[in-house]
Amino acid sequence: MRRKLIHLKVCIYTKGYIFEVQGRYLKQGEPVVLHVIIKGITAALLMTVLAVTLVQPVHATTSSLRFQSEQKFIPPIATGGENYGNSVAIDGDWMLIGSPHQDDSVANAGVAYVYQRQADDTWLFYQRLVGADFSGYVSQSGSSFGDAVAMSGEVIVIGAPGHNGSVDPIADSGLAFVYVLNTSCSTSCWNPLQVLDAGNERNTGDRFGDAVAIDASTIAVGAPLDEGVTANQGAVYVFQGSGASLNLVMRVRSNTAAPGGGYDDHFGNSVAVSGEFLVVGAYGIPELDLRT
Repeated sequence: MRRKLIHLKVCIYTKGYIFEVQGRYLKQGEPVVLHVIIKGITAALLMTVLAVTLVQPVHATTSSLRFQSEQKFIPPIATGGENYGNSVAIDGDWMLIGSPHQDDSVANAGVAYVYQRQADDTWLFYQRLVGADFSGYVSQSGSSFGDAVAMSGEVIVIGAPGHNGSVDPIADSGLAFVYVLNTSCSTSCWNPLQVLDAGNERNTGDRFGDAVAIDASTIAVGAPLDEGVTANQGAVYVFQGSGASLNLVMRVRSNTAAPGGGYDDHFGNSVAVSGEFLVVGAYGIPELDLRT
């Protein structure tokens, strides 16, 4: 079945829970991770697309979609309050689940778990990722490593918006940790590559890493409480490069000439990147036409 851009409603079983998924590219047999909160319980559920019936052959606006539950995931080490499933990402045979309040020698340091799809389509735990994987860095209390996750091909990006940094620590300035897959090894093959930060723009409480996105060689990192021109204006930092040479190429902020002047825009609260397009969420902007 050929991939088509569709707008759809998803029904899981017949329990009456309905989830809106818009603008997704789906095909039969494709795995999809849904982050579900039902009655206060957070879980990351993996579903498989069984069938998609399009009402219109092109630019369909409605469809009928059925899922079957394949596998439920719980933290390999569960103590309660981990926020496991707060963020999820999937690409090919790899899946990533963030657990930002997981303790790792200190409280709420955060952990991310990597899973790999097997030949029988089951998913097995593969590797545990923490901030201390990187030379010169430790798992800091309250760093929330795994608050945001993204993956593309052989690269993983994990946000830790509460991290103070290692050299010249600044409280809650935030970091993003980049891993790369070593295809020649057999176990624990996701290796530390580079730590990203806001450079000279680092400030207290920016929460750089609150949102992350990646497409090919482009990584976008949101810092929704970045001061910018005014308080909590927010910013998105765009990095490009290859290997261990990811360089900051652009910083994007909301339009301060608009009413409100950027105050409390929270620009960068969510980000997505695809090819030459960058999409930025800014839930504090009062009107739709204020984005630059």
